[in-house]
Amino acid sequence: MVSLFVLTGCGQSDYRPESTASGEQMFAQACSGCHGEGGQGRFGFLLTIAGTEHPADKVATKILEGGLIMPEFVQLTEEQRLEIANYLKP
Repeated sequence: MVSLFVLTGCGQSDYRPESTASGEQMFAQACSGCHGEGGQGRFGFLLTIAGTEHPADKVATKILEGGLIMPEFVQLTEEQRLEIANYLKP
């Protein structure tokens, strides 16, 4: 099951938020499937992002570029990525 998750998590997301979506709404729709509601993680500690001390611009870049199993969100604007990042701030 983990290998299937890894294979399906790569690539680019096709998520397109409504123009009025808040950081919390965008996180709930695009991120909570893996990171859990509020960022507590769903598949173990590696996907836990709640309460991290990373600067918002670094989080926004990670949202843009993705990661090993996290898809890229290139369709989100910088403002949208920063809204998600600021929602996650402790």
